[in-house]
Amino acid sequence: MNKKTIAKKTIVRRQTLHQKLNDLPQFTSLLPVTTCVMQTTRKQNM
Repeated sequence: MNKKTIAKKTIVRRQTLHQKLNDLPQFTSLLPVTTCVMQTTRKQNM
């Protein structure tokens, strides 16, 4: 894999993440969700 495909994948991941966050009705519950998602994406990248 070259850097361009990796960059595209991260961009797509971020877009889907933003869509999920926008779908959530409550803004207060965003913080634990984002931290959880960030941890899972870090585990996948390792």
